[in-house]
Amino acid sequence: MNCIRLLTSALLALLILGCASVQLAPHSQDIEAKKFISVPDKSVVYVIQTGGLGSYRIFLHIWLNGENVATLSGNTYSRLVVDPGKYRLVATSPENRESVDFTINAGEMVFLGAGSKPGVAQMRVRPISKFSLQEGREAVIKRKLAESIAPL
Repeated sequence: MNCIRLLTSALLALLILGCASVQLAPHSQDIEAKKFISVPDKSVVYVIQTGGLGSYRIFLHIWLNGENVATLSGNTYSRLVVDPGKYRLVATSPENRESVDFTINAGEMVFLGAGSKPGVAQMRVRPISKFSLQEGREAVIKRKLAESIAPL
């Protein structure tokens, strides 16, 4: 009986240690971000960890125009308030990076998704996708807001 308990405890510890997690924003900020309110004279970019195999075992580091702005893991998203203009969003993993260029105007929202897939030795970033407003909102509602790294 002790052997079974020991084995169960060891497996549980492996499951916990094998999952990547990021610091979540306070619940009140998550609720506010899910209201999808535009910001006067600004633009809003939602970056969504879209899942995929191993999404809980990887940190996706998100860069916007060369600045590290977020780290995402399974079922998380980030909300970035930016000036209108041209941007390059890059998502990186230990094995690769994917990027997308976009232009956003004042009052607009854009929803971008990055997921994971198996790589050679670690998980990789899948190509970044752009969602429609409806698809993006539905994806955000199902996830939790990750704590921001740097204010823009």
